[in-house]
Amino acid sequence: MIQAGLITQEDLQQALAEHKRSGDRLGVVLVRMNLATEKQIAKALAFQLGLPFVTLAEHPADPLAVVMIPKEVSLARVCIATSLENNFLTVAMADPLLFSLVQDLEFQTGCRIAQVVATRSDIIEAILTSYPDKTVAPGSPDLAGAAPQPSSSGQTAAPVPDTS
Repeated sequence: MIQAGLITQEDLQQALAEHKRSGDRLGVVLVRMNLATEKQIAKALAFQLGLPFVTLAEHPADPLAVVMIPKEVSLARVCIATSLENNFLTVAMADPLLFSLVQDLEFQTGCRIAQVVATRSDIIEAILTSYPDKTVAPGSPDLAGAAPQPSSSGQTAAPVPDTS
């Protein structure tokens, strides 16, 4: 951020003191202190880590990729799958330093994870608009009795969409 000319060394020292006092992440502190925008922080982080930065409004998530990660996981971990190609699932993350998340997603999806960085607010907006209305993990209390039921052939039948 200093090298990009967005903040001064003094700004950084003040932000670091607030970070130490509050325990909040440095990027959150910089935004709260109006020293940088969420997008500037995300772009700087992406650059520092050598990862692509994406604006999800300009590059919307592929609906077939989105559902690879349960909505609850996406909301809790602030990530969203954006595309699936050749067993590589591209996932936009607000915090690409969550290495355990990458490992968990690789295990859960059976795909290799390609990380991209997006702002937290972009990801949350994409989650709220990209998931089908009734996408909740099977067995969730929110869908008691509405989970797909096995058919007589042993195949799981998808719930019928509510068209009312």
